[in-house]
Amino acid sequence: MTWKTQAAALDASLPAGSAKLMLNLLLFGADLLGRGSGLAVEGRTSPQRSLVVEVKGEALRDDLGDQTSSGADLTPRSVQPVFIAKLAEALGARAAIEHRGIGTAILKVDF
Repeated sequence: MTWKTQAAALDASLPAGSAKLMLNLLLFGADLLGRGSGLAVEGRTSPQRSLVVEVKGEALRDDLGDQTSSGADLTPRSVQPVFIAKLAEALGARAAIEHRGIGTAILKVDF
């Protein structure tokens, strides 16, 4: 896991509860990992405040899509991104999952 940010830069700018959201992003990112994969965590303050987990590797799960919308077909595997979206919504933020081609996924929350 690679941390691409300084915690102090984000601490003052993120709402209370953001740590819980970041931990859930990490759990979901870890669930996507395959052999030879890795996670990179980044907090951005410009152009807007964002928490970003980038998952890279050869054997990522390929059933990603944007699973952050709630639906009646929740399974143990699909409930995590829906929970992340609900946490983000409660903080006034928006969660998204981007599948950027073979071997890369971006899990992002914009505040």
